[in-house]
Amino acid sequence: MRLTEFKGKSNNLQLLKFLAAVFVVASHSFALSAGSSENEWFMKLTDGQMSLGGAAVSIFFCAGGYFIAKSINRVQNGITYFKIRILRIFPCLMVVVFLSAFLLGPMVTEYSIGEYFKDAQVYRYLLNGVLFLQHNLPGVFQNNPYLSTVNGVLWTLPIEFLCYIGCFMMWKFKFLEKKRCGGSIPLVLLGTAGIYLAAGEAGMTALISTIRPMLLFYMGILFFVYRDKIVFTKPVLLGHIAILILSIPLHMVNVAMVLCFPYVLFYLCFAVEQVSDKVGNAGNISYGIYLCAYPIQQVIVWMHGGTMSPYWNMVLAIPFAIAGGYLLYRYVEKPLMNFKRRSLA
Repeated sequence: MRLTEFKGKSNNLQLLKFLAAVFVVASHSFALSAGSSENEWFMKLTDGQMSLGGAAVSIFFCAGGYFIAKSINRVQNGITYFKIRILRIFPCLMVVVFLSAFLLGPMVTEYSIGEYFKDAQVYRYLLNGVLFLQHNLPGVFQNNPYLSTVNGVLWTLPIEFLCYIGCFMMWKFKFLEKKRCGGSIPLVLLGTAGIYLAAGEAGMTALISTIRPMLLFYMGILFFVYRDKIVFTKPVLLGHIAILILSIPLHMVNVAMVLCFPYVLFYLCFAVEQVSDKVGNAGNISYGIYLCAYPIQQVIVWMHGGTMSPYWNMVLAIPFAIAGGYLLYRYVEKPLMNFKRRSLA
């Protein structure tokens, strides 16, 4: 089948988003509980080239590129586009950041309550709500094995919002039109090379880790633009999977993920039988799970005295993260989605 032949909502994608959020929790259990992710399953499987959390984030960014391009192509208006994106990303984020600073922090800090609230870092932490990253709260998780970071997943959100801006610029300069989209490829390659070289020169290895998710977002955009050219067949699928597997001993997992993973992902989303709406609805809480799981896991480690089995952390954290994700969806995301539909009607 061709990608353009698929109509309606992909329940498979929704399910994959839910599973990806759970995979992030499972992946972080190793580093947060033991101080290192070297024993994490996917790290072992890929010879240290990618964690299960990294693979999960790849799902979010690649699918995001496709559907964000679809969104701006539909609304054809920059203000409406950013309004939708802001309502999607910021309200839940602000709630989690606020609760972390003013509920979680006072409960677990080693400082007295008075000392805690006198510390300016408490209020600087709120900058996370507008994508200016602040990792720590005073006296919080200082004895946990993997740094004292309160919510380590927030680093992806500024990258995601930059991708939103990049998609808008592509639309603005008509690179989302098939006849001109090819012109964006050398620009993206030059930008990628520039980031890689500049980060290497400056010793900013963390910046290099942003390249894969951004390129996967771009690949998602390309799949949308050329959707009438994308044909899903089992032999091609197996070929992409084979390349992904072969990339492990060749130490080229990052390259193979960008070039081959999108086809595999979209095949699973669009070219196989869809799960039911009831199962697919699990994806509604994926963003909430993603936002609240890390601090929940840190609290669990803290309650166990700073060290514990990663598997036990996983077992305890996943139900609480799912519950937190549901509450965020039910009381923050869903009402705002209804407001968005009314305001855009």
